Amino acid sequence: MKLVLWPGEADLVNAHQSSLAFLMELGRWDMCVRYGLLRTMFRDRYIPVMAAQTIQYIRPLRRFRFYQMTTRLACWDERFFFVEHRVERAGKLHAVGFSRELWRSRGRNVPTAEVLAAIGAPAESPPAPPEIESWMLSQRGDALAKAAARRG
Repeated sequence: MKLVLWPGEADLVNAHQSSLAFLMELGRWDMCVRYGLLRTMFRDRYIPVMAAQTIQYIRPLRRFRFYQMTTRLACWDERFFFVEHRVERAGKLHAVGFSRELWRSRGRNVPTAEVLAAIGAPAESPPAPPEIESWMLSQRGDALAKAAARRG
């Protein structure tokens, strides 16, 4: 997906993008269109919910420049989809983000196998890429730390 960084999307002081969250949302919708999920989403009232996300900036994203954002479904388990977002310009990586997404419908969590079956995709996930595996492990560590903090 080709995008341009407008003035309102950039940090006022440094004149570069400081949050890709909105752009990641656009990437998710673009991915849903490409995978043929929109009709299913409206028919079955599927709502993708961002459970967690992380962004690593490698180079600044500057105002008024065009970038190419690629969003792909990297892997999944029975509950979550793990998505990779890459922002590039002139063949150079500027930012990479990962998101963990849960789908809901009519007050329930929708198993990933059900979403995949709706579009005729295989239910078996490819192996998690090493960078997503590392991020998934860090998410588990964060959850354990939060649980320990609640216990006192």
